[in-house]
Amino acid sequence: MFKLTGRILDWIDESSGLAKTASSPFSMADHALILEDYDGKIGRKYPISNKEDLSKSMDSFEKYASRLMPLHRRTAATFISRACSKYDLPPTEKVAMYSDDTIVERTVSYKKALSDYEPNKIAKDASSIIKQIANIKNVDTLDFGVSTSFVKQAAFELSSILKDSEVCEKDDPLVSGLRKIAQDNVPLPVKELYELAQDICKVASIDINKTILREPAKWPKEVLKKEASEDTLDEFILNNISKIQGHFNVELLEKISQEPTKTLALLPEEVSKIVAALLTSDE
Repeated sequence: MFKLTGRILDWIDESSGLAKTASSPFSMADHALILEDYDGKIGRKYPISNKEDLSKSMDSFEKYASRLMPLHRRTAATFISRACSKYDLPPTEKVAMYSDDTIVERTVSYKKALSDYEPNKIAKDASSIIKQIANIKNVDTLDFGVSTSFVKQAAFELSSILKDSEVCEKDDPLVSGLRKIAQDNVPLPVKELYELAQDICKVASIDINKTILREPAKWPKEVLKKEASEDTLDEFILNNISKIQGHFNVELLEKISQEPTKTLALLPEEVSKIVAALLTSDE
């Protein structure tokens, strides 16, 4: 047995139909995954040296892939998938989904697998991608919530403009409205705040470009205080997945359609930025 951070992995495949190779001549190329434990001991999983073993290994992977650490899972799927090409066999659903062309080594050490795995990695990355998508979507647009601190500052600025221009009395509804905006301490849509600022500057005969309210696209955005759930991101990606068709290979698209958030979380940052830009495009 192979212990790793509380998970137990059989050195050979879980399927009883697979040959037990512990006593057979050792060949790393004959297996899709080579495990090295914390003591340096080596174990092998998923025989792929012939068509029959390859088929059985894929069946085993479909049943037991969830027992593997993430890096083990991706490595096994990658080398199983490459063997499928050799024997002209179609990869099974999970093999195709987890296959990662960037993986070049089938041997995975204890330290490498452990550093790759964090229980909250997916949640962190999903939240990061959501914020990244939000940032890309809001670049050079007036479609975001303005931070509460800036809303309050803007309300005081507009009140001062009205007071200094002497176009309104203290009890004027417009002044009261600005006072309420400052007290409510809530973010406002940038368009709403900018239109209000334009109207007030016009009434006061003030050039808005000479105030702190110029360039609304650069106003500070309200920070996302809640991490978006994986289900929220999954729904967003699936609703827009047609936008990335034709930009990536079929295998990656299949992975994304099966496990949107988890797949994106494992992509390199530069790739995820491209995906985010496509998902939020107006095409």
